[in-house]
Amino acid sequence: MRPADKPSSAHPHRAPSPRASRVDHVIDYVKIQITEGNWTAGSRLPNENEVAKTLGVSRTPVREAIKILAAAGLLETRQGHGTFVRSRISVSALQLALFQIHLEKTTPQKLMEVRELFEVACVELAAQRRTSNDLVAMELAIQRLREEAAKRPLDRQAALEADIAFHRAVYAATHNELIQAIANLMLEMITPYIGKSHEAGQLQQSIRLHEMMLEAIAAHDRADQKLMRSVRANMDHFRQTLELRAPAPKSARSRSTGAAR
Repeated sequence: MRPADKPSSAHPHRAPSPRASRVDHVIDYVKIQITEGNWTAGSRLPNENEVAKTLGVSRTPVREAIKILAAAGLLETRQGHGTFVRSRISVSALQLALFQIHLEKTTPQKLMEVRELFEVACVELAAQRRTSNDLVAMELAIQRLREEAAKRPLDRQAALEADIAFHRAVYAATHNELIQAIANLMLEMITPYIGKSHEAGQLQQSIRLHEMMLEAIAAHDRADQKLMRSVRANMDHFRQTLELRAPAPKSARSRSTGAAR
């Protein structure tokens, strides 16, 4: 039996505003239907025409949303039979997959806001729960980063991997698998920005900031102010990196080009 395509009273389905992404609108709709139990695991979705009519959009964004959700492992399309909710997916997995989708489509500014909130909590928890092995893992990552930074020519990929290893060690020190999963998803999204920071000659600054954070985490809760200063310093550095990746205003680029002629 196909599930009833009945909108939840708590979530009226209006056509998206012109500025809203119609694909996002369809993704949100599917998410609501699954998480509220209207579309259960293994059930078949209404066809593209019906979903499009319900949401007031064309079939194109419906088709695109289904592709995205299928790639995320939430839906599966069976040739000649339709699209189905995967039978082995939990609500937690659904939320994590959707979180990854939104991360991939977000802006650097929004990413910065989320990372800043999340990083503070991770570091605080790591400071409370870290073990001697956790501290060793962080120190080894920093040592590896120092060694890579000293090499000429610089192996940017190796330096980036060492930098990322430090962050993973901090997340592991929370001893919370769910936090690690979410943090590592976010880490994948910010990796290009970290690499850009290295390219801009900020590798030594990254090392100093990592050392500051390690020292604060090692001090446990006896140095709350130092801990927060280390996190804020790292976040300020990350914010500067985002600005490095932001394209210059057109007028500024034109002036620079003109000056080079």
